[in-house]
Amino acid sequence: MTHLYVNGSDIRRLAVGFAKEGEILAVDFFDVGPEEYLSTIDAFLRAQGSDLDELTGVVAARGPGSATALRSSLSIVNTIVFAREMPIIPVQKTDDEQDVDSFKKALANFADQSNTNFIYPKYSSGPKITFSTRDALKRKKKKV
Repeated sequence: MTHLYVNGSDIRRLAVGFAKEGEILAVDFFDVGPEEYLSTIDAFLRAQGSDLDELTGVVAARGPGSATALRSSLSIVNTIVFAREMPIIPVQKTDDEQDVDSFKKALANFADQSNTNFIYPKYSSGPKITFSTRDALKRKKKKV
């Protein structure tokens, strides 16, 4: 059994881990943004001598954290889980908890918790969505 760990709750840093037969073989950190998460996960798995086909489960941090980073990381892991029909375990980290400890706890209880289909994010604060004050030609919109 091989498991992938992903924590994309920090917009400037991605944590990725790999475990085989319940033993954590690697947890690495990458200073990348959300647009590089998928390629970073792929390169990490290859560095471990593995790929998506070998995975039997995923553990992912659901937050709290950056809305953009969590949407990106969780959309990737939810897609992998859906496409590969494998179990996924959500981890809600505290600020002082290390990723390796979160991964270890989730692996210890994987069989008991693996009925989750998708992970939903827990944001630190709501997404900041704003509306433009200009039209398509960059002119200020008139108030109606």
